[in-house]
Formats: sequence, structure tokens, C-alpha cells
Amino acid sequence: MISNRQRPLRVWGPSGAKPEYGTKYAVEKMQEMLVWDSASRMGNVNTQGQKIELHEFDYKGVNQVVYQENGVTIRSLPAIHECFLPPELLVEKQKFPVQDALNVGTQVHTSPAMFGKVPEPAHRLHRVHRRRA
Repeated sequence: MISNRQRPLRVWGPSGAKPEYGTKYAVEKMQEMLVWDSASRMGNVNTQGQKIELHEFDYKGVNQVVYQENGVTIRSLPAIHECFLPPELLVEKQKFPVQDALNVGTQVHTSPAMFGKVPEPAHRLHRVHRRRA
């Protein structure tokens, strides 16, 4: 029994460009890490809470249904790694070298301009954004 959970933990998450970048891989490695803990719980208690029910969906999917139960439907949107300051503010406020600021602000992370475009398919139902100052 894990935290009084009497049934498997249900996990939804995206695949990755390579198998080792996906949710399935991460969960499998987590389970490998917890082998000793899981084995030590065997005995007379309900061990269903140790199990994981994994639902991995295509990370490239757009508007695909990834969850649909009890009147709740969740659809996929393109992945947003993280929204960062524009390059000029990375240079000014965080003292990044210009080339690093360009790389971080436009290639490695989602740019503020792109962040504003990506959630549009959600029709403004839910959008969360945290801007670093």
C-alpha cells in the first residue's frame, strides 16, 4: 500500500522523439529504482497501489484525445518546453552573452511570441504562463 492507495496509480504523458525521452521510459526507470522498496512491501497488504497504469500518447499529436472519462475530455496541444524572456532581456537583466541569449530565447525554450500562438487551439479555456522578471 502506498499512501493508502488501494488501486494502481494512473499516469498520462507524452512519448518522445526517442523512446528514452518518453513518459513510459521514465516510469519504467522509476519502477526499477523502487524495486527494493516494492519488494519490501510484499506480504499481507494490498499491493495494488504499487502498480502503475500508464497511458502514453504521441508527443507530436495535436488535438488528439488523450483522456476521456466521466464526461471529461483532455486533448493534446503541442509541447511547450518553457517560455523564457526575449533574448534582449536575457542579455540586459541576466547578463547572458548575446549568442547564448539568442540560443536560449529562440531555440532551446519557447519564445514569448510563440508561446502566445501555441495555446490558441485551446480557445482560451485554460492558459497558464509565468514570466520571469
